[in-house]
Amino acid sequence: MPAARRLSQVVADGARTLVQRAKQAVVRAIPEPPPSIATDVVRISPTALGLARTHKAHVGPYTIATFNVENFFPEGVGRLGDRAMPLKTPESQRALADAFKQLDADIVGIQEIYNAATMKRFVETYLKDLGYQFLSVTRGNDTRGINVGILSRLPVKRMQSHANLPVHVPGRAQPERLSRDLLQATIAAPGGDIEIFVVHQKSLRIPPGHEIAEMARRRGLPFEVVKAEEQAATLAKQEGEAWAVRDFIRGFQRDNPRARIALVGDGNNVPASKPIQILLGHHDDDPKLHHVLLEDLGPGAVTHESPHGHMSEIDQLALSPALRELTVPGSVEILRSEAARISSDHFPAKVAIDPARKRIGQILAGAPILASAQETTPALVLAGNSVLATAPVRAGVSAISGY
Repeated sequence: MPAARRLSQVVADGARTLVQRAKQAVVRAIPEPPPSIATDVVRISPTALGLARTHKAHVGPYTIATFNVENFFPEGVGRLGDRAMPLKTPESQRALADAFKQLDADIVGIQEIYNAATMKRFVETYLKDLGYQFLSVTRGNDTRGINVGILSRLPVKRMQSHANLPVHVPGRAQPERLSRDLLQATIAAPGGDIEIFVVHQKSLRIPPGHEIAEMARRRGLPFEVVKAEEQAATLAKQEGEAWAVRDFIRGFQRDNPRARIALVGDGNNVPASKPIQILLGHHDDDPKLHHVLLEDLGPGAVTHESPHGHMSEIDQLALSPALRELTVPGSVEILRSEAARISSDHFPAKVAIDPARKRIGQILAGAPILASAQETTPALVLAGNSVLATAPVRAGVSAISGY
């Protein structure tokens, strides 16, 4: 090989080596997501709640709920862009307290709460007679400070924040993080520990029209093109977050196949959407989570009402097969009382679990539903003086196909 050609080859090889080393350096410079973060559990003194020091342990059936309390900030906190968010007035806090009392759940996964101090002050002021001794709120990634938490009568043994789960968004080179958090609580429930995962998926909200117009002007593109790009990017991030949450819970299920798992929270999308299909595991043959609001109440299980009156089914109350088989028939409820309507744009929902119950029928076996079992009857459920969701209740157990 001529000397000039050999020199050219050496230079080329050296350049490739430098590029490879530079890439490796860049990769090493990207920090690995930190592990899950252990989170403190706040225990409210029994005497502060007017309870005996030796409060009787909970036995028998218990209830699990989800409740997005909408922008529960302390004074002076909470903004959406350059716009300050309205605070919860004493009137709205009293309405929220009434909604909690009507719901009367043993374990509540909460979304849009600022911090543990805010929750503790609310409990000690308004909910002293409900027996909530355990609470935790984690500071996630939301820039507005709307976080997720747990409020429980049952002992909380461990709390972990998984806010740093890597999120792989299609079309983006580097992994991102969850927009909010995935909170995991291990709770000592009758019949054995349960795992509660509280999630608040990314909103599908895009920048307001005037911001999109400015983006379009700077880029020299039509308004509708830029708006469509923003919508696609937001949906892609929501899908990436759904994969991250589902993969994490799937791994937990594989390691603990009989684990009693509940995924509760605000999914920010409708059940038929791709992100929710991913979140509940209906895209493959791995263990699925049962969306009990749909399975027991059917289509129309509305949990959200926008300021413009738009109704949607975006909240999650999903159970693993091992927990689904313990649900009490007819116990799935959505609280649509006036107190709930005043205090939040979401309606809370709950389900009752009976550890002595074994429902090994059609849910786990996947047997076809008999015609007689598909008949529905209207149900009107009362909570105190409030009307809970009126909806068809299946006379039998069914799993809705396609979800």
